Amino acid sequence: GAIEFIQDSSAVKAIASSSPREDINIVLERFVITKSFKAIVSGDDIKKSKPDPEIYLQAAKKLGLYPQQCLVIEDAINGVKSAKAAGMKCVALTTSFQKEKLHGADHIINSFAQFRTEWLK
Repeated sequence: GAIEFIQDSSAVKAIASSSPREDINIVLERFVITKSFKAIVSGDDIKKSKPDPEIYLQAAKKLGLYPQQCLVIEDAINGVKSAKAAGMKCVALTTSFQKEKLHGADHIINSFAQFRTEWLK
C-alpha cells in the first residue's frame, strides 16, 4: 500500500533515507513516484546517521517546515529514535521489526491501510 499512499496523500512529502542517493533514485524511478516528493535527503547528505536526528532536521528544513510540523513514517528502531530526537511525530510500520521493538513511536501500524489522515494534522 505504500505506492498508493504516496500517490494519494495530499501532504508535502520528503524522503529521509540513509541509503545512497543513487539507490533512492532507482526506486523512485522504478515506481514512477519521483515527482511525489518535494525533498530528498540521503545518506550521502549527512554526517551522522540515525538515531541522530540530522537527516530528519535537514528534510524539514528543505520542506520549509519546523520539525514539530512533520510526521515521519519509519520501519526501523533507530529511525523512530531519530524522528523523536528531531521533535517530530512518528508512525512506525512493522515491516522490519515487531511492534514491541518500535516503542517510542506515536502510532504503530502493520500496513499503510491502517494509516489515519488525521495524524497529518
